[in-house]
Amino acid sequence: IAVSATVSLTPAVVVATVAINKGTVLQAEHLQLQRGTQAAAVDAFHRVEDVVGKEATINMAAGQILDAGLVQEPELVRRGEIVTVNVYSSGVRLRMEGRARDSGRRGETVLVEALTDRRLFQARVCALQTVEVLARGTSLAGSGDDR
Repeated sequence: IAVSATVSLTPAVVVATVAINKGTVLQAEHLQLQRGTQAAAVDAFHRVEDVVGKEATINMAAGQILDAGLVQEPELVRRGEIVTVNVYSSGVRLRMEGRARDSGRRGETVLVEALTDRRLFQARVCALQTVEVLARGTSLAGSGDDR
């Protein structure tokens, strides 16, 4: 008797190895790959490195399968803190400090206040306590003066 069969492995999914509190920035020791019969969400993570550095959005129990709805990029800039502002224009980089008026995650736009003259401008979050402004033309801040 001939029997046809299709055999496949259940894809490994990333699970929490310990209870994780909301707001925890996930590290490799919090996570592991696990194969099992438990159904995973369509957007479950299949690589630990895709989750490391992300922030838990809810409390999770050990064994919880992680999916995109349970984690987010951490806030790299917090409202009120001093941030480094990199201004790029025509191949030149100007570095200054400012005060964040908003909190933000990588790639988000936040409002920043210049420490020198309290002028407000928008900047994109690019790293921890660092934002960047891509200036157009040769005017860095649109002030018209040469500082």
